[in-house]
Amino acid sequence: MHLRSLHIEHFRNLATQTITFTPGFNYLYGLNGAGKTAVLEAVHLLARGRSFRTSKSASLITHTQESVMVRGEMDAIDSRGVSMGVRKNRSGVTQMRLNGQSQSRASILAQHLPIQTLLPQASELVLGPPSERRLFLDWGVFHVEQGFVETARHYRRVLAQRNAWLKTLQGRDPGIEADPWFAQLMRHGGEVSRVRADYMQRFHPIFERALTELSPKLSVHVDYDWGGLEAPSK
Repeated sequence: MHLRSLHIEHFRNLATQTITFTPGFNYLYGLNGAGKTAVLEAVHLLARGRSFRTSKSASLITHTQESVMVRGEMDAIDSRGVSMGVRKNRSGVTQMRLNGQSQSRASILAQHLPIQTLLPQASELVLGPPSERRLFLDWGVFHVEQGFVETARHYRRVLAQRNAWLKTLQGRDPGIEADPWFAQLMRHGGEVSRVRADYMQRFHPIFERALTELSPKLSVHVDYDWGGLEAPSK
């Protein structure tokens, strides 16, 4: 799947633009302030339903306009084209469409246009908190493991419910047997960890190959350590 064309209306300093891409590398060049970053930001909006620079929809919209619209046409491997679009108004209401059908979740669009954004703060992937690394890992898993979104959603829901329950105990430890959420937490958390570990196994040789091309003398080891928690035996 690759992005064949991008149509932009009222996105920052871009009034109306249609850009055609080719398979492989595409380069954007121009003077400062010409809108190069805005084009990349528009692609990100199309793929993920949000900007990588701001959470405020109003700042994306050209002055005097009420909404911004980004539409893309993709070429699929099976030769069946895919079209999708995202519109945001100043109040933050988002409309998303895939092949003419309204969608309520940005993850539906992301399945058809996988992207990875490298920003100046990319070093946070190594130096930042674990949440940054989990986010990077889960974004890769999302595109190779069907059903991961639902599995991760179940895990987060159970985790939130268990944390809320633990707060009511005011520091008391009831033990695993009295924990109503422990079994579900282990089941969903174990599945999340399993697919993360499987993905990391596939990612590792690709990472090493890319690292060798960049710097043959540089040696870095990447692994996924999830603690190995196991649910109690029945």
